[in-house]
Amino acid sequence: MTFTNKARLSQGVKCASKKPASWSRGTVPILMIIATFFLITQNASASLIGANVGCSVSGGLAGTPTSALYCDPANSQVDTIASEFTVDWFSTGYWEVDVESTAISLFLTFTNAFGFAVDTSDLAVLTLTGLDSGPNGKAIQSISVQSTGIDGIDNSLTTFSANSLAINMGTSTNPGFENVRWNTGSRLDIAFTFADVPAPATLVLMGLGLTGLRLSRPRNT
Repeated sequence: MTFTNKARLSQGVKCASKKPASWSRGTVPILMIIATFFLITQNASASLIGANVGCSVSGGLAGTPTSALYCDPANSQVDTIASEFTVDWFSTGYWEVDVESTAISLFLTFTNAFGFAVDTSDLAVLTLTGLDSGPNGKAIQSISVQSTGIDGIDNSLTTFSANSLAINMGTSTNPGFENVRWNTGSRLDIAFTFADVPAPATLVLMGLGLTGLRLSRPRNT
């Protein structure tokens, strides 16, 4: 009888001496909540601000050499202060390119005393690259194009890839009119939707959450 009590007492001491798990069950939900929070905030903060964007133009004004139009400057870091580029013709600015957080605007700024409109050639395309290079940059998933005051422009010909945009400036929808006419005050606005990709920091937190879930499982005695 005495031996049995000592054996039970010995087993009780052994059970009491076991070290508690380093992760409590309450830690797991907390880690998962933190990971989810960062996932949401990272996805919501997708932005072109801070991206190093490249700009180039092919084609030109109607009746001019196809190499006449160019971007000034050729590269720019996106900010919220002013337009990033101008599209020039022989040192004269015709358009401004304003890159915003989730949109790009191209608007005609050229004016003259006669109020002439600007006609672009059939090959005029403005290309922007590096659109996923910002601190919160993500791949472009879709775009929405809206034109105002531009006669005959085909918005469906503005195309995109994961990190670039090719803006149609000159191809017309009117078979009888080869050029596109930009009237005074005309503009082209492109809005972006970004792919929903978690940031690396979020993936790390998700990994910690899964690790905590594994370690918090009760161990067999």
